[in-house]
Amino acid sequence: PQSAVLVGDSTWDPLGYTGKANKNVIPAYLAEVDPWLGETACESCFVQLNGEDPLSESAFLIDMWLGRFPVETNAELNVIIDKIIGYENATNLLAPWRSRSVFLADNYYYPDGQKDKAGDFAFFSDNAVELQDDAILTTRVYYDPFPRLSDPGNLEGWREPNVTKARVKAFEAMNAGAGIVTYNGHSHHEQWAVTDTSFARPYLFNSIDVKDLTNQDALFIGLSMTCFTSQFIKTASEGHVTLDEDLLLHAGGGAVTMWGPAGLSVAWGHDYLQTGFHQALWSKKPFTARVGELVEAGYTNLATTGTCCQDVAHTFLIVGDPLTKVRAAPTDRLYLPLVVR
Repeated sequence: PQSAVLVGDSTWDPLGYTGKANKNVIPAYLAEVDPWLGETACESCFVQLNGEDPLSESAFLIDMWLGRFPVETNAELNVIIDKIIGYENATNLLAPWRSRSVFLADNYYYPDGQKDKAGDFAFFSDNAVELQDDAILTTRVYYDPFPRLSDPGNLEGWREPNVTKARVKAFEAMNAGAGIVTYNGHSHHEQWAVTDTSFARPYLFNSIDVKDLTNQDALFIGLSMTCFTSQFIKTASEGHVTLDEDLLLHAGGGAVTMWGPAGLSVAWGHDYLQTGFHQALWSKKPFTARVGELVEAGYTNLATTGTCCQDVAHTFLIVGDPLTKVRAAPTDRLYLPLVVR
């Protein structure tokens, strides 16, 4: 087989020691694959088929595509199925949102002017922007409290120093619909970025905002180039706990598929992944690339050109169906025929 989907949620606490409402419908492959956390879900380990131990291979490459629907009820499963069917069967292939990409990024400079040792997230985001087809319409929202340092010439109007404006712009860009949404930066399980904690909503996007998305007819493929947002095994008092799960399970909009992390990792590893993904996407004929092959291209780029950060091949996963064809494409140019009598 080329692809598989695991239908069911899982947990890192299958015996219920934490007393939380844990569902272990399809157990995760728990392994010591995260250099910082230790044990977390290694979904890719299920599909590294050489030998008895997938982690014994010096070059870790998947042998088939794997996704997960982290559902706990039939109702949640029906939401995902309906979203995928609607996305794949839509006939409005020339809709403007399909030729739009959204790139969100966290700040590089701290309030004291020091640089974030995790890296320049806007730089990594711009790397991916440059890989797109020229006809793609790009919306960038970069939270940047000190644009005078990062953009002294004031040439990059997408750098937003205001916490509230950055959050609103990020939401509006996603809600307008996009073929691809890519985030680079810090995070925790429920949100992208930590902006200014003196504000009531100190983030670019949070799980509490998902319910307000109404882009059900313009669903996006999401890349969470960050930490934790796909860690579906985290225990919760009830329901789900990660942003990427929420974006997939929201019936009124959000994402049709997410690719994100089940652990901690660094930006250089994320950059190898997103570079492989975007290069493969924009080299394919429009509407033919499947999520699985683009994710595989990301892992291959990491394995063949990466000089660090191989752990992300273990800790990233597809929250969705790898066989989903990406309905994103450059703007079509229509030519009317000359009609004469």
